[in-house]
Amino acid sequence: MCTIDDYINEFKETGSSVDSKEIEKFSIYLLELMKAEMNITSHSSVKDIIRENFLDSLSCLQAGFDLSGKKVIDIGTGGGFPGLPLKIVIDSINLHLLEATGKKVEFLKNLIKKLSLSNVYVHQGRAEDFGQNSEFRENFDIAFSRAVAGLPVLLEYVLPFIKTGGIFIAQKGKKFQEEIDMSGEALNILGGEIIDIKTVNLPGVNTDKKLIVIKKISPTPVKYPRRTGMPLKRPLGG
Repeated sequence: MCTIDDYINEFKETGSSVDSKEIEKFSIYLLELMKAEMNITSHSSVKDIIRENFLDSLSCLQAGFDLSGKKVIDIGTGGGFPGLPLKIVIDSINLHLLEATGKKVEFLKNLIKKLSLSNVYVHQGRAEDFGQNSEFRENFDIAFSRAVAGLPVLLEYVLPFIKTGGIFIAQKGKKFQEEIDMSGEALNILGGEIIDIKTVNLPGVNTDKKLIVIKKISPTPVKYPRRTGMPLKRPLGG
């Protein structure tokens, strides 16, 4: 059976280098995903978990931003992606993971203990609710989210969390341009601006993957995010 060691060169392709301690943490992470009683990730093979979860998460580094010491939030994190792999290779990140599903939250809390990670906080709830909480609103330097919703909806979920001047990195696939074309009104209303689009360069991973880099250029109006379910039901500009 393949192991993390079989993918060391591909880890380097993400823009990160991994040492023996980090390899050990990824190995523990892999084992916990494989033995979880519920489907934490849609991938079940060792190869797919390493490539489509770990390496794909680390590909966020290709956006070119230094995450060291930054306050970061990962919204709709699921099994901890992309936040936890990034934390493993950049330990100084102050990481917050937001997830609505209780069993996934418990998995993450137990995993963090086994990985001996500090300054990682797991929150159970919806982005619409936490985005209106003064402890979270416009309080983060950088935000990540992947596979949660289309970009117009995702912008309403995420931009309220980011400080003016902060960055949102959205992981998207082959329909990225269609999503961008639908996002103009949401960007204008919520205070965001797309400043870059990076093509993910990673052996063995779908080359259609993109990083949409969005800068928070002005405060988000207080009415956003709207109440739970509304961003998805009635996307801005939709």
